[in-house]
This record gives sequence, C-alpha cells and structure tokens, in this order.
Amino acid sequence: MSGNTIESPKHRPVQHVTACLGDQIRDGDFQPGQRLPSIRQLSKDMGVSPNTITAALGILESQRLIKRDQRRGVFVHQPSQRRRKKAIALLTPKAEYFSTSDDWSSHVTLSMFQYLNSKKIQPMVLNCQNQGPDWDLVKALIIEHREQLGGVIFCWANVEDQPLHDFIQEYEIPIVQIGMPHRQSRYNFVAVDYFGAGRKAASHVLDRLPGPFMTISEKCSHDFPRRQLIAGFQDRLLEERPGCLEFVSLDNDAGKLPPLQMGREFMTQYLAQHSTPPRCVFGIGDLTAIGAMQVCLEKGFKVPEDVCFIGSTGLNASQVCSPTLAHLRQPMDELGHAAVDLMLDIYDQEELWLPGRVLPVQWGDGQSVS
Repeated sequence: MSGNTIESPKHRPVQHVTACLGDQIRDGDFQPGQRLPSIRQLSKDMGVSPNTITAALGILESQRLIKRDQRRGVFVHQPSQRRRKKAIALLTPKAEYFSTSDDWSSHVTLSMFQYLNSKKIQPMVLNCQNQGPDWDLVKALIIEHREQLGGVIFCWANVEDQPLHDFIQEYEIPIVQIGMPHRQSRYNFVAVDYFGAGRKAASHVLDRLPGPFMTISEKCSHDFPRRQLIAGFQDRLLEERPGCLEFVSLDNDAGKLPPLQMGREFMTQYLAQHSTPPRCVFGIGDLTAIGAMQVCLEKGFKVPEDVCFIGSTGLNASQVCSPTLAHLRQPMDELGHAAVDLMLDIYDQEELWLPGRVLPVQWGDGQSVS
C-alpha cells in the first residue's frame, strides 16, 4: 500500500516476492539443501501468479540462493563440501617454512598452517624454492598436485591478473595471493595498505627530525608492495619537506645476500661517501634496517641521537635488537587468516573470483626513534 493506492496482491512486483523468499532463506526458514514448496503452492501462499514466482526464482538462482532441478524441484543452495575435503596448498619460494629464521613469510605461513588445522582442513606445503618466481614452473607444480588440491595460497605475489585468470578458469583451482601484484589488482588477494603504511612511518618522524631522510630497499619479488611503501613514505615527506629526502636502492643480485647483510652493505656504501649518516633511515624490512643500524653503531654514531631507524614489518627481531627498532607492525597472523577466510568464501559462494581485502598496519614504538 502506498498513499491512497491499494495494490492488488496478484500484481505485486517480482522484486517484492524475490525479497520475501530471499529473507526467508537467509533467516533460516528454509535450510540449505531443503526443497522449496512447488511453484503452484508458493503462488497460492503468496497470493501471486505462477509467472511471478517463476521470475523470482530465476533471480534467486542468479544470486546463488537456490538451485533448480528440472526433475526434482527447487532447493535451497547448499555449498559444496567437495573442496573442503581436499588440501589447501601453501606455496612459497622458501626452502624451510618453519625454521627458526625470523622472517615475514615464515610468520604468515605458520599462521595459515595453524588456522587451517583449526578449521579441520588439511594444509599442504608446496616448496617451489627451485622454481623461484617463474610462473610456468609454478603452474606445472600446481598441476602436478591438482587432484589433491581444493585451492592454493601464494605467500608471495608476482603473478599478474591475466595469466592467473586464464589458469584458474582453465583448471578451476582457486588461487589467493598474499600481497597485491600491482595497482590494478582487484580480486583474490589479501594485502596491507602499503602506501598508507609508508605515509604512517613518515608521519611519526616528520615533526621530530629535520632530515635528511633516506629509504633503503633491496630488489625482491614483492616489487609492488616494496615500491608502495617507499612511495608512501616519500609522498608524506614531500608534502612538508620537499628538499630533505634521499633515496638509495641497491640491487640484491637475485637475493644472494640475506636482508641483514643487505642493510649492512647499504650503510657501509653510504658512509664511504658521506661523513655522517642521514638523520632518519626507513628500511624496507626490519632486518635491512637493523643491519644498517649495526654499521652506524659500530662507526660510533648514536641511535637515536645521531640517526633514527624504522623497520616495516614487525618481526620478533625488532624487539630483541639493541636499541629496539621502531617499526610498522604488519598484521602477519591476520594476513594468513584473511587469506584462508577468502579461500573458504570462494568455496562457499562457489565463485572463482572474489574482491581482494586490504588490512591496515599499526605503529610499533622502539628506541631507534627519539
């Protein structure tokens, strides 16, 4: 009823019937797998024509709330359990996931492993150390184990959307990436707000320190996140201090040097050309920042009086080094859990593609920033 106009029940719009049936399904009046009343019975119960019911059922089917079987009738959609009975593969280029090494991927992988066990889903570790980031070789590794897999979670993100899309469509194996491959990525990833994180780091030192500021970074497979951290840091500083930023990047020679040694190499090269360190160093990775800090301390510079350091991960090492490292605390456990949850949503909604999820970062205080 609207105003003084009375609408006949037989002329209720399809949208109204769709909404009523949809609410009943969502509220549990009809359970997953339950057969709905016949079209004739629904027509009688709701006081509308059979054609209206048929049209409404078509919409509900497109929304994956029901499934129609020409011989058996109409049933409330029940997510398939087929994939949940298979393993979810955790793919990373690291040789050993659960070693004592304090690194980002070990934390995230362990959180996924534990979370999958709590969900009673079998995790499978696929080691692609020898394959590295070569997509063709990684693809072959997944195909080799495809019969055992319900889905795959990448602990590194360097496969662009199109080849990944083509592979998922062809083999119908859901893949979720931890990390955002590039700016245009929209689906099947979980990541942190890398650009916002870089700005957050700069905001914590902008009003305290006169500069110059320096970012140090190695080249790595997580190229997009690395560049976004640096860009966010620089963007915030350039708003206020356009003349005090210095950027140094050193090629890590395909990862042959570990991050701690890379940080030492960065700062050693810098101090060979300058008499004093920059006033603040933002290291992409905690261990890179710690390595650079060690060199400054060995050269007799005081931290934070002479130079401040910021890390970008929040590893255990940031709190056990001396002085402790101020850092961006990436939500490593939450990233692992979010990747698993996204994969299970893909299962339950029976979709191969769902929108990505971006998590915020927190600031972690440390003695390395005054």
